[in-house]
Amino acid sequence: MTEVTTSTTLSEHAKMLRCWVERLHDAAFAEGLTDSELRGVMADFVALLPPSPQHVLTAAQQGVVEHHVGIRLRQGCQLNEILMEFAALGQCATIQLAGPALAAALEAIALTTGAVALIFDEHMLEDEQTQKRYSRRLRALALGYRPRRAATTPPLERVEAMLALVVQAMDAVSGSLLLLDPTSKALIMTASVGVAREQLGAFVTTGLQTLAGRIASHTERATSVADVASSELRVSEALRESGIHGLVGVALVANGKLRGVIYVGTQDQREFTASELRRLESLGETLALQLDRLGCDAGLEAQHDTLSQLTEQLEELTVALAAARARVDELEGTLLHLRANAAPL
Repeated sequence: MTEVTTSTTLSEHAKMLRCWVERLHDAAFAEGLTDSELRGVMADFVALLPPSPQHVLTAAQQGVVEHHVGIRLRQGCQLNEILMEFAALGQCATIQLAGPALAAALEAIALTTGAVALIFDEHMLEDEQTQKRYSRRLRALALGYRPRRAATTPPLERVEAMLALVVQAMDAVSGSLLLLDPTSKALIMTASVGVAREQLGAFVTTGLQTLAGRIASHTERATSVADVASSELRVSEALRESGIHGLVGVALVANGKLRGVIYVGTQDQREFTASELRRLESLGETLALQLDRLGCDAGLEAQHDTLSQLTEQLEELTVALAAARARVDELEGTLLHLRANAAPL
């Protein structure tokens, strides 16, 4: 009986989510969003709806709501638009659910609307200006870079400066940046700053047993570790020996593709706040776009160098061809002169 009930619940939740997507697909804020971007983590919230009223949001539900609001804030949504999402979800619940399940869903959604308003107010009062300031400085660092001829990646100093800015924004004491190698699919340690400078060039796979791999697997949300000393995740010896305890990281995604990961560390053992997670997610998004732009600029510069070399070679060939043609004309003239003056046999 339990398996049948679970199966039915999963089916009802799936129908609720489809109903919700259909209702919001033509909403003004959804314009320009892919289906994946529109869904966000709402499927996780729906999956956490209890079978009976619980009168308070669980920690898991609160975490999903925090993350969902963070995504919408970065997409530029207003408070009324986020609330409209949950109102639409309530309408879909009344269609798909009944009895205690419906009462529980409507109660959870009502509790969520209050949580959304609090999160939004906190962001507007405390987070928004900080995120804007540091995002602007990250963009300025990227715009101030002009790649040298034949460069394919920005210089280490520039990347380290951008990483150090993120560390400062997070009030952390160390930071590391790993970029994804497109061929081997390994994460390569590209920059490291602060008290736990890790060995550059060291690489890890994207396996979940490593810190970087775990972060990379969660492309839509930040990953935190309260105490690296007790964590089962594999981390470098530099981190374990540096006195770093708290770690929080985020995947760097640009144009829908994983580019790498970034994580910062603190010397105190603690859980990171929802505000801190939102801040790193926002800064990670900006950093990924700027690093991607730098890579594109460097790639275009390299292509320009190649085109310039080919143009120079073509000009040299053109000159050589003209000289050869002139020599042929000279030889033909000589041959005609010899024929004209040759004695008849």
